[in-house]
Amino acid sequence: MARAFASDYGYDLVSLLPPGDECSYVMGNPPFIGHQQHTQQIKDDMELVCGKAGGSLDYVAGWYFKAIDFLDGNPSAQFAFVSPNSITQSQQVAPLFKHVVERGWRIRFAHRTFCWDAQTTDNANVHVVIVGFDRGTNAPALYEYDDINGEPVEARPAHINGYLLDASDVFVEARSQKTGP
Repeated sequence: MARAFASDYGYDLVSLLPPGDECSYVMGNPPFIGHQQHTQQIKDDMELVCGKAGGSLDYVAGWYFKAIDFLDGNPSAQFAFVSPNSITQSQQVAPLFKHVVERGWRIRFAHRTFCWDAQTTDNANVHVVIVGFDRGTNAPALYEYDDINGEPVEARPAHINGYLLDASDVFVEARSQKTGP
């Protein structure tokens, strides 16, 4: 059986948390591994956790799926993750955020793309988003950056969708086209 999102140190992180119905918050900074860089082990993990959608999603998306499953029995729970901004772009949005919405969650707050100093030896700067979820009804908060290295400006939209826009949920999905007659 696959590791199902154990840490790099081999610990099953979920086993370190209180039960999901007793846990109020889950937050984290999952590994940033794009879907093109998946090893066979990561592919197996993603299929186990995300099903068919796992093949097109960055590794971080599996943490969203796991948090949703883990917190299923707690209607007041919240979760948030620092993630590469790719999860809010292109083919990532539909399989990830459609699942979020179908499971009854909504974006409670989001930081649009900003530059984050990863504090690595190669001085990497990563473009990230922070997305937080709950099942509440209060107005969400959207933090925008006029300067990717600057301070955020808060807005209070009526709704935040998977593209981190003040708009209703839209899930653009690829369609196959028939060729020939």
